[in-house]
Amino acid sequence: MVNHFLRGHLKALAQNYDINLGVNVSEPYRLRLQGINCRVVPIRIERKIAPLRDFVALVTLLRCMRAGEFALVHSFTPKAGLLAMIAGWLTRVPLRLHTFQGEVWVTRRGFMRRLLKAADWLTARLTTHALVVGEGERQFLIREGVLEKNSIVLAKGSIAGIDVECFRPNPAARDQIRTSLKIGENATVLLFLGRIARDKGIMDLANAFRCTAEKRPDLHLVVAGPDEENLRQEIDFATQSVRDRVHFAGLLENPADWLAAADILCLPSYREGFPVVILEAAGVGIPSLGSRIYGVSDAIVDGVTGLLHEPANVPDISSKLSSLVDDRIARVALGQAARARVIKDFDSRQVITALVEFYRQLDPGGRRPSRPRKNSPFE
Repeated sequence: MVNHFLRGHLKALAQNYDINLGVNVSEPYRLRLQGINCRVVPIRIERKIAPLRDFVALVTLLRCMRAGEFALVHSFTPKAGLLAMIAGWLTRVPLRLHTFQGEVWVTRRGFMRRLLKAADWLTARLTTHALVVGEGERQFLIREGVLEKNSIVLAKGSIAGIDVECFRPNPAARDQIRTSLKIGENATVLLFLGRIARDKGIMDLANAFRCTAEKRPDLHLVVAGPDEENLRQEIDFATQSVRDRVHFAGLLENPADWLAAADILCLPSYREGFPVVILEAAGVGIPSLGSRIYGVSDAIVDGVTGLLHEPANVPDISSKLSSLVDDRIARVALGQAARARVIKDFDSRQVITALVEFYRQLDPGGRRPSRPRKNSPFE
């Protein structure tokens, strides 16, 4: 989250405020905070429900907020949001912001759905200001009774936009990656980039790819991202007849290059907030095929910058894939329109400026939202 989405926000905010970053540094990556003036406190917040560790994380947050003279706390991700808003409310932090960006409970059923939804409802009630990454998600949360109508989408949406100078067409990277995968220049390459998990629709894509690729010998699929649910064997089985044209790339250090090597981004997800990967694909000038759900529908203008399919509908995915694969002229036009839109509406500088201005409006007197007292745990 911090490395990929929040570096620009932190750098801009640190020019006017004392920033303290509470983050789970036990995650298997190293924070990249060079050039950003902020303090870091380790708080182990698990993604899954873990009562004991969640309680320890809450106590740590309470201790830190009691020790500091904080004017504002801003949280991202569901678990961190719930714990941070509870701690901020208990310690009377005057401004409490949470950014909603995709709901885990959307794909759940029964008791677990009610529990996770109630957690989001409580998070919203403890905020002073609720932000949402997209208008589609905001309307969904209002209909579900989680948010009220005074919730806010900054700029045109998304959590951070994209760096349009980094994500741009790159013929050299395209040739290099295709050569490394032994994929010809005239082949059509589909790319899945994200968590390899069932709720991302990866098995639907695998089955749709098989159906489509059996009739099109120059169609390839690249799957990139962490295999969170050990699905590689299932994907292999589902694509057995075209297995030689499925490529697993693992975690990517240079996603912009891999996007530039592709022709179509595929995101058949069941739940999303505002998928930045679709904006990144648009930046390199390729269209996206995604499910017709909130979030994805905010990122793709159907028939203009990409195509939408019915979620979990393999025949519809295969049909839309075929139309994109078979009509190269239309595909290129969609990609060009996608890049024009992302430059106009989703340049990261616009999104960051909108957040900085929002902070300024909340704090017109120039308070510094997170000045710690001496001997603060943030020191």
